[in-house]
Amino acid sequence: MRFLASRFATLIFSTSIGIHYLLAQQVMLRYLYHPGEAIAYKTVTRISQTGEFIRDAVITIEDVTRYTIQKVHDDSSADITMTIESVDARFFKEKFYSNMDELKGVPILIRRASSGKYVDVKPAEDVSSRKRKIIDGIRVNFEFEGGFPDRPLALGETWESSAGWSFDMEETRFDLQLKRSLKFVGFQDFAGVKCAVISMRIDVGGTVTTPFEEVPIKGSGRGTLFFDFGQGKVMQQATEYEGVATISHKKGPMNLRTKNVTRSEIVR
Repeated sequence: MRFLASRFATLIFSTSIGIHYLLAQQVMLRYLYHPGEAIAYKTVTRISQTGEFIRDAVITIEDVTRYTIQKVHDDSSADITMTIESVDARFFKEKFYSNMDELKGVPILIRRASSGKYVDVKPAEDVSSRKRKIIDGIRVNFEFEGGFPDRPLALGETWESSAGWSFDMEETRFDLQLKRSLKFVGFQDFAGVKCAVISMRIDVGGTVTTPFEEVPIKGSGRGTLFFDFGQGKVMQQATEYEGVATISHKKGPMNLRTKNVTRSEIVR
């Protein structure tokens, strides 16, 4: 009986230690906003397009964008002013004027929940219809980011977010639907800060329209997010995805391949 009691006590103790360990691995991911705080991110995006019978194309866009907290609401959401401070857009090595150049210095007002979900995105001042259209495109991209779940996350937990996205590359237009499957995979130090690490699986679907036809496109990719859960802010996010479409060409069917690689990192 003493042996059985001892084994039972050991089992209970071991189980309680295991439960404590699992709870210790849980984390509630929430953005923390402080009025007057300003954070800037540097983002580098590289879009490349290849096909059997066409010239390869590479676009690189590098920007620095500042986010300034204006007001924090009772529900812990915040009004944030987003301002693009600098843009360097290049087709291969040649600089060109991009949509983001048009928004440089233009204040954009954002309402963002503590979960990270964007509630509203709009110009903070009167702008032209063209600039408003570009800002609407930014809003769609933000919607794709979704937000963190309204619960503590245990290791291995998953969730999803999705949105549409459109862009032009020379004479080709892309209308895409993107879906993210996210997973909390653990903790890791980044720039001296302990961060929650989120992995992403990205699925791409939609259409690519050339001057000759419209064809379906399908692809996939991956990404990683480092989130400083102590200070409530993103330290780095990197994504990479690729889509392929088969289109008609005078020399025969052509696989048109588009790859998007983006890295955004806090700089100050």
